[in-house]
Amino acid sequence: MDPSIRDVIANAIRYWERGRILYNAVLAAIVIGYFVANWPVSGVRFSFDLAQFLFVLAVLANIAYCAAYPVDVFVQMSSVRTAWLREVVRRLNEALNQTLETTSIKQRFADLSMPTKIMTPEETKSFVENEEKLWWPMVRELEPK
Repeated sequence: MDPSIRDVIANAIRYWERGRILYNAVLAAIVIGYFVANWPVSGVRFSFDLAQFLFVLAVLANIAYCAAYPVDVFVQMSSVRTAWLREVVRRLNEALNQTLETTSIKQRFADLSMPTKIMTPEETKSFVENEEKLWWPMVRELEPK
């Protein structure tokens, strides 16, 4: 089923807006770091006009950040989306499996009586579906009425 344009835009906003916080934090850290590194001079030269100029630069930087939206929407609406999602899942699964294969992680999980098992994305999906069938009835029983 192809996603609606509303779903695609909502996905783009949900993904990119979380990154905007970090993006602005990095920009602020750079400006503050530059200000502190040049303290005697920057303190003297700081003015209301400079603050306005920095504000305009911050707005322009955020407008530039929005350049990712059209690309994201285009990719989500294209036939590339399914292949891209499959590749993302494959890479995440590969990274998770590599992590689970490390000795320290295996030992940490063993200390918690939690055995690790390397699975493909399909095996993981099947495992989660089976666990949901097993545990959801019990969870629903415990829900307050």
